[in-house]
Amino acid sequence: MPWVDICIVLLITIVAYIGYSVGLFGAIKGFVSKILGLVTAWILTPIAQAWLEVRLGAESFLSELVRNRFPAPLEETIRMAAETARNLQEFRDSLVAFLPREVAEYLQRSLDRTPMHTVPSPEFVMETLSGEIAKGLMWAFLLILIWTIVSILIKGFLGLVFFGREGKTVVGVLDGFLGMATMTFLVVVALIIVSGLVYPIVLMAAAEGNLSGFQPLLLDSKLLGWMAGIYQTYMIPWMK
Repeated sequence: MPWVDICIVLLITIVAYIGYSVGLFGAIKGFVSKILGLVTAWILTPIAQAWLEVRLGAESFLSELVRNRFPAPLEETIRMAAETARNLQEFRDSLVAFLPREVAEYLQRSLDRTPMHTVPSPEFVMETLSGEIAKGLMWAFLLILIWTIVSILIKGFLGLVFFGREGKTVVGVLDGFLGMATMTFLVVVALIIVSGLVYPIVLMAAAEGNLSGFQPLLLDSKLLGWMAGIYQTYMIPWMK
């Protein structure tokens, strides 16, 4: 048996075992807790971020930390870009002096209406950049933290409500088989879709004689070709 087929069989077996161990109700419990946790984290993260900044100055501290870790080449590049922009601005001002007064005034009014008509200093650019990086890092950290905590709490609550304090499901072994069947079905459907998208590319490369890397191994797979056939025969007409 080709090693690609062996990997596919192992993947399906592992997923089936996980489905049996978790059970259908356990999988639903985990899915619901993660979705509710993500929604809650999305709502609470900006609030927590603002509170930490006001109370502890966490974002400002992180911004300063990021600013001090900027590599020297980046700082030099920003300074060179600012110097180049300043020289271009001076060159523009010198050209404006040769324009008619009405044209020069119109151009100046247009420039005054732009959000930024002066060259920012390198320090301003680096502070802004470090601030945005710190804000993104703080947001990502808080989102993951709140998501994890809320998901665990919701999962534990659902476990007590539906499965009792001992964590036993109400349908026992049947729940395990339902979970195994559901997880196996989902992973097989996913493999069929992936095979249907990948296998034609491998076939075209083989027809052109341009097989490379792991493509010959995919071409030798019997299961991959079989699942690609199912995708072409049943799934494409169904999606239409």
